[in-house]
Amino acid sequence: MARMRKAFTIIELMMVVMILGIMAAVVVPMATSSHDSQCAAAARMLTADLELAQSVALARQSSVAVVFSADRQSYKVVIYTGQNLGDYAGLTPISHPGKPGQGYEVSIRGELQLPNARVDSVSFGGLPFVVYDTFGSPMVGGSVVLSAGDAHLTVTVQPITGAVSVQ
Repeated sequence: MARMRKAFTIIELMMVVMILGIMAAVVVPMATSSHDSQCAAAARMLTADLELAQSVALARQSSVAVVFSADRQSYKVVIYTGQNLGDYAGLTPISHPGKPGQGYEVSIRGELQLPNARVDSVSFGGLPFVVYDTFGSPMVGGSVVLSAGDAHLTVTVQPITGAVSVQ
């Protein structure tokens, strides 16, 4: 008569614990670095868009602004002709070079698909926008602070040169 087994052996339990340990060692670093990578991705995209705005100002020989909306967690690239840049909803963005027929408005959580990334603060001389003149020089330098979870990065635009750096 065969005996029925009612429990796991110590070897089987050790194998399960070992497999769970290996999985935890792989998954935990990926989960914690998700915020870092989302914050870094948002900073790279913002840096590219600020440099694009500077290039558009030079190419078109017109003032170009990057206007931020903290409420909407988004920003627009617009031709600046003296309009009120504080009226975010009323601003018409330039055409997006990669998406014909669409305006150049970027939603941090939408188009970029970075659900944890957000704009914490924007200050260009105390204002939520930077304007590049016809020479591609920002009228005033400033910074944008981005975060995702406990990760924070500051994107800085230098006055006069418009050089963009991330710290």
